[in-house]
Formats: sequence, C-alpha cells, structure tokens
Amino acid sequence: MSIDFTYPTASAAPYLANANPRGLVPLGMPEKRVMHKLDVVDENGGSLPVLTRDQNSTISAAMLILEAEGTLAAGGVGGLEQSVRRQLADICGMRRRGGDWPTEEMRLIRVRRALRRFVMAVDLPLLSEASAKWAQRRTLWSDDVMRGSILQLARRFVFFVEVGAQPGTRRIVKMSYQERVERDSSGQMARFLEGFGLRSFPTGFLTRGVFGADSYHAEIEVPTELVIKTAELGRVLVYRSRTGMGITTEVLSRESGVHLAHLFAGGRERVDPPDIPSDAVVDEMVGFIDLRLALRPGLLWPPFVISLATTGILAAGLALTAEGVATRPEAAAAIIVVLPAVAAAYIVPGEHHLVRRMYKALRLLVLCASGISFVAAATLALDLPHDVKVIWWKTLGGVSCTITVLLFAALAHSILAARNRPA
Repeated sequence: MSIDFTYPTASAAPYLANANPRGLVPLGMPEKRVMHKLDVVDENGGSLPVLTRDQNSTISAAMLILEAEGTLAAGGVGGLEQSVRRQLADICGMRRRGGDWPTEEMRLIRVRRALRRFVMAVDLPLLSEASAKWAQRRTLWSDDVMRGSILQLARRFVFFVEVGAQPGTRRIVKMSYQERVERDSSGQMARFLEGFGLRSFPTGFLTRGVFGADSYHAEIEVPTELVIKTAELGRVLVYRSRTGMGITTEVLSRESGVHLAHLFAGGRERVDPPDIPSDAVVDEMVGFIDLRLALRPGLLWPPFVISLATTGILAAGLALTAEGVATRPEAAAAIIVVLPAVAAAYIVPGEHHLVRRMYKALRLLVLCASGISFVAAATLALDLPHDVKVIWWKTLGGVSCTITVLLFAALAHSILAARNRPA
C-alpha cells in the first residue's frame, strides 16, 4: 500500500510544531498481532523507522485515558481513579512499570480482566454505589463512544511511522506486510458464495490518516489474478446534538473495476464534518478503506469452456446411445481423456498463495470438473453392462451440468466486477 499525503501546515495545525517534533504519522489501525515481513519505505526507497510495541501502546493508552477524562468531566464525575487508569493502559497493552515484561498470553489476560471489570460495573449496580472507581467504570462503559474506543483499542493499535516531515511538505510512504485476510461477511451462505466466486470477497482496514493530512492518497494493488470490484476511502463520524446521538458515513473517494486503486482525499473542506446538525459535537471519527475483490475473468474462461465441452460430450453420448449408435471404447476414451489433461493447468485459479486460500471451493469445483472426464472414460474402458454405463453417464452429466452453471455464474460475476464504473 502506498500513501501520498501532505503534512499539515502550521496554520492548519499549530500544535504540531511542539507536540509532534519527530513527524509521527498514523498510517492505520491494524490488529494486535505479528506483522510478518513488514517493510516501510519513503518516496526514495529509504527505510522509515516505526514505533516499537511499547511506544505504540504508550501513545494508545494516553489517547484512551485522555478520552476517558473528558467523558468523566462531561458527566460531572471526579478525576480518573488510578486503578481505572491502569486498566485502560492494560487494554492498550502498555507495560505497568519498567521491569514489567509480560508475555503475549499475559497481555491478553490483562485485556480480558480489564474488560470484565467494565462490564461488571454495568451489570452489578451495587458495585458502582460502593466505590468511586466502580462508578467511573460504569460511566465509561455506559457511554457508547467511550465503549467503542475501549473495544477498538483492545483489538487494534495505532500504527505510527516517523517521517520527520516539516509542515506543508508532501511525503509518500509505502508499507507492506502479510496478514491473514478476515472476512467481514456473516453467515455460512455468504462464505459459500465467496468461496465459489459468486460473491465479492470483502476486506479492508481502518486508518486515521484522512483526518490529519492536508491531502491523503492511498494506492492499493492486488495480485494479478484478482480485480478490485470496489475500493472506497471514507470515514464514520459519531456525534452528539440536542436531538441525541447520530452516526454518519461519508465516502471520500471510490474506484471500481481496476487492478490498482488510487483513493484520494484532499482539501481542508473535506475534513469538516458533513451533513450533521450545526450544534453537533463530534465524539469519534474512524477512517476506513473498504475493498471488494473478485477473480479476473481470464482465469475462469478456460475451466468454464472445458466444463461446457465435457457436459456437451456427455449429453451427446447419451443421445447417440439412445439412438442405438454403438460405441468404440478405445476411441471414445481417448477423446474424453484429453479434456482433463488440458484442464489440469487451470485447476488452481492463479498462482498467488492468497488467491489459493480465498478460492479453495472454486479450485475444488474445477478439479471435480476435470475428474468427471476420467470417470466417464473409465466407464467406457471397463466391460460394464449397457444400463450401468447409461446410469453412470446420466449421473456424471448432471454433475457436470451443475458445475458448468456454477462456473458460468462465477464468470458472469467476475465480468461484471471487472467493468470500470465511474467513481
């Protein structure tokens, strides 16, 4: 992923000169897990320093504690209790003291324990009445925005990169790492359709960069076997007004039907909250990049044509058999067996390991389509009764026809996804 941004000027963000002298830039909010093969470089190809886990967790804890103090102040509650402060830091994964070196398992235990105390404060009102710290936990967990921030930082962290930029300068940061793609769809039917290429594969990630930079440009490239059906850069704003809480979603940039997506948000007017009441106060802003991926049509044409040909040969064989035409097993077997040999090169749609994992079901479908020809040829080569051969061919013809229909539907979806619709 490549991010092109302009560092805010002093007039737009006067606090940066003193508060951020190292030029720290938030690139995203990945999940708390190992980022394999992480590589962060600038526009000249030079490596950029990233914050350590302890540094990131310290900043995240400071952000969460500051938000908690504001929430308590708005509710008329006293200063943040030390135990509550420590639990908020535990949620962010911050070390408790200089000699504290918790394992990954211990960090997870601390997060679960801290979250359990916040939940208990709401579920057991008597605890909130007994002490100030439980009352604070209840206040914080009852606030929708604060609870969302706690849950978000329990799973994710703000990924900072030190670019050393001066206000007003334009920088390009390129970041790459490997992680397991999580499906944001729910339900077995959705997963079934995605695995067979009948539905776009959804993925995405959160980012904070769209709120601070004068301009923001994200470049997203997918494996050559895939096409980006839609790519959206946007933000979600949670606000409060006299009429109550509200949520609004704004898409800042959108592209579709491309292999390389360019998402851009620029101009200070894009930072102003859109379509919210004039008296509203924005409590939370979350930026996101949402992707919908599909297979490239060129990968589906060969298996579809081969499956269609296999279905046609089986149907023709049944029709000729019904007319009393005699078969020559050795010739018929040679004709049919050649089809799986051609299809073998297309059993795996694409060579990228990510594509292999995404479309396991489709790979199995193409493999079955190839195997049908072998089975049909075997029924001819073996000395089977005529009625048994007819039953086998009818069964194989029905399976082949089903596979052909599924491949056609996947191909149609892929062709529609590859169409470049205006953003």
